[in-house]
Amino acid sequence: MSKTHIFLSIFSKIAIFVCVFCAVPAWSETTCDIDYTPVTGNSWQNGTPTPTNPVEIESVGTKVGNKYAVQIAINNGGGVVDLGTLNWSYDSVYDRFLSQKSLSDLGIMNNNNVYLHGYRITTSVTPGSGDKIIATNGIYVGIRDERYTDVNAFKSAMSGKMLYYQRATDETWTAPTLRTIYLDEPLRKVGDYADVLDYKNGTITRNVGVKVLDGTENWSKNASGIFTTNIASVSQKNAFCTHYKKISDSTSLVNMTTGTFKNHSSLGNVFYFADARFEDIASFKSWLAQQYTNGTPVTVYYPLATPVVEQIENWSCIPPITDIQIATTKFVDDEFAVAEANLATTVQTIESVVSRTIAQTGQIQVLQDTKQTRPDENCPANMKCLLVQDEDGTPHWYPIIEP
Repeated sequence: MSKTHIFLSIFSKIAIFVCVFCAVPAWSETTCDIDYTPVTGNSWQNGTPTPTNPVEIESVGTKVGNKYAVQIAINNGGGVVDLGTLNWSYDSVYDRFLSQKSLSDLGIMNNNNVYLHGYRITTSVTPGSGDKIIATNGIYVGIRDERYTDVNAFKSAMSGKMLYYQRATDETWTAPTLRTIYLDEPLRKVGDYADVLDYKNGTITRNVGVKVLDGTENWSKNASGIFTTNIASVSQKNAFCTHYKKISDSTSLVNMTTGTFKNHSSLGNVFYFADARFEDIASFKSWLAQQYTNGTPVTVYYPLATPVVEQIENWSCIPPITDIQIATTKFVDDEFAVAEANLATTVQTIESVVSRTIAQTGQIQVLQDTKQTRPDENCPANMKCLLVQDEDGTPHWYPIIEP
């Protein structure tokens, strides 16, 4: 085997290792021919925020490494309804919520052929004890979710949650096919404005903006002692803040109390923050900067005046990661770290083999050029032999078999 053949053989193996991590080009389709309902974002806070006790704003998407996992469902036939569009009542006897529309109104068969992501299906119309249960074996859809007792809060939390079901007119029905994709940001919602993930078209429409306050903003203080700044938004809409409670836009500035904020009813980009702890702008900005440094920045979610459309990363009609339950998904960063470490070790080993082969090939070439021979038990006197040395220099002579 010539040096060229040796190198080609070795480097072809290197290429195989590298190609395991090569990016697969996205499909050429611009849309998917699937029965799929876009995922609508949602945001909520489990508590009332105050400047000294901030409450994180939660949104659709499970944090996985530095990404947000969102599970979508591709409908395999049957009906689908956004549970946030239904009216609900609360049954305190069984701690459950009942839809005001009956199964027949929704066209659902009187059985358990339904699917709601994250909720366990029961065989009884009365959900038993436990968290996040749904049952339809009766007149109404019944949902038990121990996180909620308030109807409005529950309806808000159900916004964007799709119930897939077998219709009374369907002869066959199978549960939807689950797919998990990873986004750089979760899917948010403020008032009537929500982010929308449209997997069918490979896009994410961002209707909610995020402003992290760090004290470098242009602040002013009015006669009522309220701090104001400009944050691009749409007027007369809701907003979220990690440290301040949102109050009605119609509340007068003189009636604002510490720990509240609002945006102007006609000038949507002007936000007002009431905090009597600070006498001047400098001290307020200093506190904002300290919160930012501490890793608990004052953060505002607000509706965008102009939507921003993003392309889903590495989108194709068939998602790159399929049939994965978010709860058991390993951290993406950890998996890549292990893979990168294994690849580095493999490459180092290959480089060592290449170096040794180059050195040994050079020794062989010298012997071939000078026609050196070495008679011993492995190399008879009438044959030409080649020398190959181990790493410790131990020589091994081998006869050359010429054609």
